[in-house]
Formats: sequence, structure tokens, C-alpha cells
Amino acid sequence: MEGCGLERLEPRQINAFLIAECAHRSIGSTKNMVIALRVLMRFLYLEGYTSVSLAGTVPRAIPWRDSGRSQALEPGQVSRLLASCDRRTAAGRRDFATRWPPGSS
Repeated sequence: MEGCGLERLEPRQINAFLIAECAHRSIGSTKNMVIALRVLMRFLYLEGYTSVSLAGTVPRAIPWRDSGRSQALEPGQVSRLLASCDRRTAAGRRDFATRWPPGSS
């Protein structure tokens, strides 16, 4: 890696990279990239490729948090949901067929 310019790497370059990459990634992909980039910046510093640790210039990925159990639909909401299935189409029949309990109308 000698001579590849890592010793001149600056926070603004990392920021520009992040902005460009995050623009076309999903949230999950962005989180993975940010975590990997932080690890890479630590590695580069510990191995002497950069004179300062640039890991702090990479924002931390916010961990996913479970917001709890989903609320059940009220019986009236279920009826409206099933009524919205257009059973004249294959997709509508499929959607309607997934109702619970089986055989109920």
C-alpha cells in the first residue's frame, strides 16, 4: 500500500465518499458500508498507513431497534382489507386467499 496516497487521506474526502455512496444505497447497505469504513480507518491507522485515526470522521451507524410488537387489526379493518382485494385478478385472489382463518368470508 506504500505510495498509494493514504497518508494524505483527509476527513473531507471521506465525507465526500460517504455522501456519494449513500445516495444510491439502501439503509441496510449504507449501515454495512459505514461500519466497514470505520473498521478500515482504524486498521489503516493501526498499521501506520495514516498518521492519525480517521475512524472518528465516519459517523456511527445507528443500530436497528425493534419497536415492539405490531398491533393487531380490528375486525372492521380486516373486513375492509379483504373487501379491497379484487378477486377478478390473480393477485386479488391470492391476497384474499391469505385471510385467516381459512374458509371464513
